[in-house]
Amino acid sequence: MRSDARLASVSLSVVAAFLWASYYGFFLGLGHSVTPVGLIAYPFLAGGAVLALWAVRSGHGEALRRLFLSAAQWGRVLMFLGIQVSIVAVTILSGPVDAALLSLVGDVALTPLFVMAIFQEGRDRLRSPLFLGGILLSGFGAALTIFDGGRVAPLGGYGLLAAPLIPILIAGFFVSSSRAAREYPSSAVLGQAALGAGALALPLAFLLPASVGALAVHGALPVVLLVGCGLTSFALAPMCYFEAIGRSGILLPALLQAGIPVFTLGFTAALSGHTPGWIGLAGIPVAVTGAVLAVQGSHAVS
Repeated sequence: MRSDARLASVSLSVVAAFLWASYYGFFLGLGHSVTPVGLIAYPFLAGGAVLALWAVRSGHGEALRRLFLSAAQWGRVLMFLGIQVSIVAVTILSGPVDAALLSLVGDVALTPLFVMAIFQEGRDRLRSPLFLGGILLSGFGAALTIFDGGRVAPLGGYGLLAAPLIPILIAGFFVSSSRAAREYPSSAVLGQAALGAGALALPLAFLLPASVGALAVHGALPVVLLVGCGLTSFALAPMCYFEAIGRSGILLPALLQAGIPVFTLGFTAALSGHTPGWIGLAGIPVAVTGAVLAVQGSHAVS
């Protein structure tokens, strides 16, 4: 891989991690002004509208239409919706940084392993001490930051179901989406996933005990925040991420999502006034060092 392509992929991946982490800032800013169903559906629809417009303006409207008509492609949509439902559940029950840690497990650990196990790609990297050590070190550093800086609360009920689903669904969604992007333009793949998930999320309001008003948004600021969340975390972030995949493959961008929990802790500290102790601060360079080592170890081993 050319050094300029690798540098561009690294830059795009870090930007994607920051934009995805900003989701938790929007979540905290919205407070109780919108129901969980609205928090799930509206960002999907806002981001999906941008992605669909991007696909149409790029001349990929027909590909977008074919994706919506393909029953097999709706599996990705269900995974995308499942990710968001699980993240909202864990964020409400245990806090943003705990949800970010579970996302990290899906991005940095499970996604590369899914690629290797299911598609038999990149298995030579299992012989790279840098790759394996980098994954472990990055996860350890992020765990230090999160467990010192976040509120680790015991999960029960739906939380016990949602927690393991987050990393599994994230890995499954991004692996299947990257494969679909080999046949369809990424703008169409992402647009169909976001719009489809938003459309499927709306009926969830009528499954709640008090369905009347479940989709209502109170105030102009929450509307702005929901749209902003859709534009950043559901449109720009995946656009950057898949552009990075197009330049370097799926493993490098997945590993660099180690920055998500670190950025998330920054957002929660800024909005709540909470700052981590020295252990949490020490975890940041440890996580970054691990990601750098994993990136170096992601070169093919001869």
